Amino acid sequence: MSHLGFSDVKEAIERSRATIYSVATGIRFLGFSKKERMARGGIAVERLWRAVGWKFDPRDRDAEVVKELFTEVLTAAQTAMLRIAELSGGNLGFIEKPEDAETVYSTIFKLISNRYLIGYYPTNQVRDGKRREIKVEVRNHPEYVVTGRKAYFPQ
Repeated sequence: MSHLGFSDVKEAIERSRATIYSVATGIRFLGFSKKERMARGGIAVERLWRAVGWKFDPRDRDAEVVKELFTEVLTAAQTAMLRIAELSGGNLGFIEKPEDAETVYSTIFKLISNRYLIGYYPTNQVRDGKRREIKVEVRNHPEYVVTGRKAYFPQ
């Protein structure tokens, strides 16, 4: 069995023409201070331990170690989901509770319906299959945020 690294996943995303909209379920860790992420990690660990029937004592040293590891792993996982979505021109939504689902999915549908497809003729006409970076801006409107792919492979 072969092992794929993030660089392999990144290249596969950039070579594809798919847009990825990631949806993370459970407690959100991105966008918070380390202290807040640790507090959220404590909640996540407590929920997990209670779900499997273990007694949770936040003063227990093992619980503290598990909380730190859990927080790091979940933060890294959400960061990877965000990065993957951004590479493809998509985004990441969070569903922390069931009622968040409607907002997350309606946002995705809104983004899809407001997309534009831009084509251009590159000055480099060689179709060598090598990665090329692109940058799209709206002239005279620095307040506009353009999201989309930042690279492509000519075919």
